[in-house]
Amino acid sequence: MSNKLNRLKAIYWIYFAITGCYIIYCYVTKTGLYALMIDEQLRLFGKAEVNIAIFLPLIMLMLPVVPLASYVRKKERLERLQDTNSSAAIEAGLTGPAAVPEKRSYWIWISAFALVPFLISLAAYFYMSATDASDQKQPLYHLDLARSSDLPARDIKFIEISGVLQQDSEYGLTEDTSGIKSSNRYVPLTDTAWTPDRPVKFFLYLKSQGDQRIAIGHLNKKTGRFEVMPPRGSYDSTFGGQLSQNSLPDYVKSAFERRGIRIAERYYVLDWKGDLDGPVHSKYNSEMYYLIPLLGAFFSVVVFAGGGIAFLNRHRQRARAGLRSDSYSSM
Repeated sequence: MSNKLNRLKAIYWIYFAITGCYIIYCYVTKTGLYALMIDEQLRLFGKAEVNIAIFLPLIMLMLPVVPLASYVRKKERLERLQDTNSSAAIEAGLTGPAAVPEKRSYWIWISAFALVPFLISLAAYFYMSATDASDQKQPLYHLDLARSSDLPARDIKFIEISGVLQQDSEYGLTEDTSGIKSSNRYVPLTDTAWTPDRPVKFFLYLKSQGDQRIAIGHLNKKTGRFEVMPPRGSYDSTFGGQLSQNSLPDYVKSAFERRGIRIAERYYVLDWKGDLDGPVHSKYNSEMYYLIPLLGAFFSVVVFAGGGIAFLNRHRQRARAGLRSDSYSSM
């Protein structure tokens, strides 16, 4: 294969990798084109399909390189016809990978690709374990919105906020993944004097299994009594969880703005974790972090086995066509 064709193929695959990483980033952070597609579907139809929000932007972003991919494919086939090793296979009726002689580096590349899932899982395991250990050392802060909305420190991760949950102004979504439903609620958390014309600085995020609203039942640290959150209306209490800055999904922000709810330029989302009486507990066992490397090893075995099956299938097809399977071509 010519150097020019190799460079064009490299450009195509690099572009594809960058596009794929962008789509994954948008999906994880709920921003960009993914969030735009979700928001438009919710606005027009009242519901959204995740597959449409993922694959439609991917198709749109890949359209500019379709002519390049077509050109590379035609040139590649032309070079195969000019190659004595490949032309014999094509004349014998072989197509696809079977028409190309095995390369000496085949097993090197298969082994490298097979290692990728395991190495990624190891990195994820050590990162999540280190984060879990760090979380257990994080201090627990307290904030009373009746007194001030300023955070008591910078880089706060875990905090208890006393304030009023404005349930009548909340925004809720129900996710359905292969029949398994989960409810997601974003509720403004304000002081008692808040009115809808004032920007919201804090939101409480509540997630529960099923399509039913979650009802928080806990000890109200303001009154000293055990209370259950009412189904609607304002609810004055203390809520503990993990704090993040400017982390509302873009389509949730758009939904609030369409409803006339103003959002502060710098706002915070409190992911509710229940009553926090001190440092958070380890999630190592409950989240089964130890299974991450095992899962990565499983996918690595699958990739390697798939490469082996493809090699044997090519070997058999070339043997049936009367071609030597022990002849190798260079890169």
